[in-house]
Amino acid sequence: MTKNKSLPLNLQFFAEEDLTTAGYLGEVRSIDFVTRFSSSIEELLQVLGVTRRLTLSQDGKIQTYKWERELNTDQVGEGEDIPLSRARKVKDKAYTVPFNKYRKVASAEAIHRHGYEYAVNQTDDEILGEIQGNIKDSFFTYLDTAPTTQDAAGFQKALALGWAKAKSLFPGNPSIVSFVSAMDVAKYLGDAPISSGASTAYGFTLLTGFLNQNVLVFDDIPEGKVYTTAVENIVFANQGVSGNDLARAFNLTTDQTGLIGVTHGPVLRNATIETVAFEGSTLFAEIPEGVVETAITDPSNDNGNDGSGGGDDNGGVEG
Repeated sequence: MTKNKSLPLNLQFFAEEDLTTAGYLGEVRSIDFVTRFSSSIEELLQVLGVTRRLTLSQDGKIQTYKWERELNTDQVGEGEDIPLSRARKVKDKAYTVPFNKYRKVASAEAIHRHGYEYAVNQTDDEILGEIQGNIKDSFFTYLDTAPTTQDAAGFQKALALGWAKAKSLFPGNPSIVSFVSAMDVAKYLGDAPISSGASTAYGFTLLTGFLNQNVLVFDDIPEGKVYTTAVENIVFANQGVSGNDLARAFNLTTDQTGLIGVTHGPVLRNATIETVAFEGSTLFAEIPEGVVETAITDPSNDNGNDGSGGGDDNGGVEG
């Protein structure tokens, strides 16, 4: 019998060019997450009318300002120079925007029961909800830092007087926005129907055609309060997470905005898919005193003294 003396055939196997891998799925999920977050931010800023954006340095500091006024009441004789009064914007407190880290997991059991897409989507939605909640909460904190206060009888007068007071605090003809409680709107609806416009995932709902200003229902506004300010006083600030050592170290997926960095990956030791996200974003009022807090009082007790609360009655300022 003749033996086969041919040399062994060494075969090499290559993955198909368009093979879908676990790493590819993770990258797709990260891109989707970043896109959804950036879109939600753009939607929020559009509803608010905010155009001022600030990319923070690595220290994550934001600067607020206050008005400094000097009223010279000296009277002078005929033909003499009138002494100057001064109103200017000066630096107030600085705050550090926290750099937030989030991690959620989808278990192997959840993926097995519901599929990869559903299980990981659910995980991502939880993180998005947390981030949006933090941005919303921090914004109300800044609104309530050191507002100018006043009283008004009834919801409609509170909006009108808040609008007027905010107008007086900023030079020119600024666009004005008010933030109100859903309960106050619901009470008012019984007397004057209004139409509802755009709403966002952040808990803002825009009321349209109302007292010639933008009015937004905001979950965090306490009942009986209206917060009003100029749109130009609201700034969106963020720490960039793209194109830096952090993004490279964790292989983060980002976009051109640099608002958020995300990565997805399997963790074999506990059989989960992890979603990890980094961001540092906030909305804040650049001049806290430029926010008008109007307390709604009972209209039946109205004695015609609306707006006579503890607010500062000084007028507009120079930048």
